[in-house]
Amino acid sequence: VVWGRPVNVAETATALGSHTVLVESFRPLNLSVAEVRFYVGSEGFAYQPGQYMIFMVPNLPHSIRRSYSISTPPSDVRHFEVCVRSVAGGAGSNFVHRLRPGQTLQVEGPFGDFVLDEDSPRDIIMIATGTGMAPIKSMLMHLLERRSRRRVRLFFGLRHESDLFYTDLLRGLRAHYPGFEYKVILSCADPETWSGPRGRVTDLIERYVTRKDAEHTEAYICGGRPMIEACVDRLADLGFPAEAINYERFF
Repeated sequence: VVWGRPVNVAETATALGSHTVLVESFRPLNLSVAEVRFYVGSEGFAYQPGQYMIFMVPNLPHSIRRSYSISTPPSDVRHFEVCVRSVAGGAGSNFVHRLRPGQTLQVEGPFGDFVLDEDSPRDIIMIATGTGMAPIKSMLMHLLERRSRRRVRLFFGLRHESDLFYTDLLRGLRAHYPGFEYKVILSCADPETWSGPRGRVTDLIERYVTRKDAEHTEAYICGGRPMIEACVDRLADLGFPAEAINYERFF
């Protein structure tokens, strides 16, 4: 999920369903990011890895809609999770961060064309910054559950060490999914305490992606507009065709 992008009202007309969901758990991932788990109901619903839900956010005099990507794989049809960063003055993110187990709310969906191409035999490069990891996590978990043999590389960019989250999850995925590898890069890391890569996530493309990769690899990118535009430009320069570059902008 995301930082909460405004939703086009016309888009809601194509809703696949309206659901009253129950908050099952609220888990802080760091000082500003939280993961919330929802129970959909006994009938459940189906979605594709990478899609998002629209939340009905109470905001007098009228409720507003905010969209948040699903961070869990679609194997559990009765639940889904979102991963949201609290934003100062953000009506949607602050509403989500105030949710606690036992509360209910209205959601619509799923929506979105930023979905994993499960029929493709190509290798995968996934690039995310911040809570852009949400739909990427859904895709990764799904690939693991399906015992995919595709090679998957994740480039995950954050600012500070205090922004880190899903560290244990990524280690676990690496241990159980032989085709998966990942790099976490920090743009404002303290060199005395951080031994990993430093810089922007686009730097990892320059270091680890080649023209040869463009022949058999597709990319999934999620985050802010400037990052996505920079990644698309770099991948295009390496020979990635436009149809092999998939992305979701959060703002």
